[in-house]
Amino acid sequence: IMPGNERIYEMVHKLNQSCSVNRINLTPTIMTSITGKYLYQLNTATKNSIRKINSRFKAIQRVSYLALQLRMTDKQHEMSPTAWAWINDLSNTAKFIKPFFSSNHAEKMYIASDNCMAVGTLQALMPTVQVFSPCYNESNSTQLFSSLTVRRSFDSSAALELLADIEMLRKGHHFVGLFDSNLVRMVHRIRYPHWNYSHGLAEETYEDSRKTLNQHMDNLHWET
Repeated sequence: IMPGNERIYEMVHKLNQSCSVNRINLTPTIMTSITGKYLYQLNTATKNSIRKINSRFKAIQRVSYLALQLRMTDKQHEMSPTAWAWINDLSNTAKFIKPFFSSNHAEKMYIASDNCMAVGTLQALMPTVQVFSPCYNESNSTQLFSSLTVRRSFDSSAALELLADIEMLRKGHHFVGLFDSNLVRMVHRIRYPHWNYSHGLAEETYEDSRKTLNQHMDNLHWET
């Protein structure tokens, strides 16, 4: 929680109490939906810090760009071998996003990833697309960091870097990501706050839980 957003503490506490009383299960999908729709509020100081971090991407922010999130590390242990094999083969990602550029719907691409080597691999598969990413050394736009620093603790600096990524992803004219990722679901909810997540889902328990939670949240007085 960033300084100045203390009100969020009260909102989360109130929601947890309500869900506990009504026996509502907060699944990761629902929780990220709540975060994106109700709790994602940035104060002025945070916005200024994010603007400073993303200032090196000014060139891409002036044109239509595709925002891509590549989740390439821990997901290997959470997916079936078949699913991971498809995700890990970046030629599949390249085939999927190339039409955005061939049809002139996007001019450049912003990539957020937990594996900088994957960013380099994807760019090699799409050499005509100009790529911007935190994975590139600020002093050398062609030099990739070998890997991202694994943080033992989630401090304010890490939070700001994550928020800076979220801002670039949500502002993209097109957004592509793995919906199995909490970050992607949250960005999607911020971009489309009225999206119906139950569309196309046949799980009755999820649908019932979502309806109950939405009805209950409508009865709460959310203040931002």
